Amino acid sequence: MFNLEFLQAINDWQIGGAILKATRAEKLKELGASLPAQFRSVTTQCYRRIDLPPSALRQLGTALKLPEKISSWSTSRSVAWTLHGGIPEKDERLFPYVFAVTPTPDSIILNIEALYADRDFLAAISHHCNSIANFSDGIGRWGDTEHEVLLEIDSVPLNSVNSQGGYSSSAPTLDQYLRLVMTAIGGRPPNDQEFEVLREQCRQAGIYDGKQWLDSPDAIFRLQGALVHHANK
Repeated sequence: MFNLEFLQAINDWQIGGAILKATRAEKLKELGASLPAQFRSVTTQCYRRIDLPPSALRQLGTALKLPEKISSWSTSRSVAWTLHGGIPEKDERLFPYVFAVTPTPDSIILNIEALYADRDFLAAISHHCNSIANFSDGIGRWGDTEHEVLLEIDSVPLNSVNSQGGYSSSAPTLDQYLRLVMTAIGGRPPNDQEFEVLREQCRQAGIYDGKQWLDSPDAIFRLQGALVHHANK
């Protein structure tokens, strides 16, 4: 069932790369069609991280959806949050969004996470690993670390946005505010030790600077409304 051709296709997909993505996806769709249903189903929500340039953000706000295709999703939102090194730097001009869907049966191409939970699949990898081209860049590197599911979806709607990455107060702004408050309260600027103690107390209280994921339902609802408003101005 898990022959070398199939394992090579899994490996090539996990290596990644935009140029051959569509070809590799179609190959997995073809080879995975005959697998048992357990490898073509998923019972949980799936998440997809997309870092949007300003043009795609405007498209999402005007069309209320983004076009999709066969693509990689994860059953773990935390995986989606940490992809590509987390939230991009401000100067990259990319806006990270995580979309969440409950897949319909006909949209599920392959549950790679389920494959890695299967003894026969793992045994096949062990048997064929020396024959899989670029094994260390694909299966050997990633394994099941991304809890991956391949879905074929025409589009992702705006209302499927689950979370958005961005920046709260910048570190200098928060630092300046803390120093101002401590000076007002204590009558003098804080020394370095006093300042670091307060910074640690802020972190323990959940008050962060810099990169954060916005994921509360109310905040996401407001975000969607603001996106539509500004995109259509």
